[in-house]
Amino acid sequence: MTAWYGLRLDPLDTLFFRDGRPFTAATRGESGLPQPRTLAGALRTHLVSRFVDLSKLSGLRRQGIPIEDALRQLDCPEWVLRTRMRGPWLARVVGETVEPLVPAPVILCRDGEPLCRLSPLDPKKLPGWNVPWMPLWHKGGADAKPVAGYLTPRGLTAFLDGNLPDSVDLVKAEDLYGFEERTGLAIQPDALTGV
Repeated sequence: MTAWYGLRLDPLDTLFFRDGRPFTAATRGESGLPQPRTLAGALRTHLVSRFVDLSKLSGLRRQGIPIEDALRQLDCPEWVLRTRMRGPWLARVVGETVEPLVPAPVILCRDGEPLCRLSPLDPKKLPGWNVPWMPLWHKGGADAKPVAGYLTPRGLTAFLDGNLPDSVDLVKAEDLYGFEERTGLAIQPDALTGV
């Protein structure tokens, strides 16, 4: 039997996510949420460490034993090995409920104020169109711009049902996070001390 569990991670301090490229005062490191494999690896390591003496694992791995077989030899429960993880997603707390938020689909756009959705156009109606995919088209004005932000579960359900989400189901990115232009300390080059 498959069971789904949501895990809510609340930071104790401000979280900073960025790529690994070095940056100076004139540049900005950029990133999104941690990669799913990063979070899954941390959670799986925590789960395994509850049941297995990890100091014994390296010896089995040096013998060339695959990781899952080595964990089985160390009596790791099968449910830990079969656990699959999804995410991370940003979320907001509404009363007692945690609402995961997903990025707005790229075909959701705004033409002025109302939301609209791009639709596939029959490529046979376009002279010279000879690529295997269908172009997306908005039958309204030419000023349709992609919507930035995140959809609530209710908004995502409406979208997947072929409808447009309500504007209250679209959460702006700036309501969830901000960009820090620089973290850390500037160093005075002559004294090698913090500014």
